[in-house]
Amino acid sequence: MKEHKEAIIREQAILMMYRNQGKVRVIARILKRFMKCINGRL
Repeated sequence: MKEHKEAIIREQAILMMYRNQGKVRVIARILKRFMKCINGRL
């Protein structure tokens, strides 16, 4: 179950980065939020 949730979060982060191509600050915020989610689950 844990790996499944991480996969969903990863897919959402990739999708958001794809939608915001060229927006460096937005991508940085997405990655920061993604890392908080992943580190919080480990």
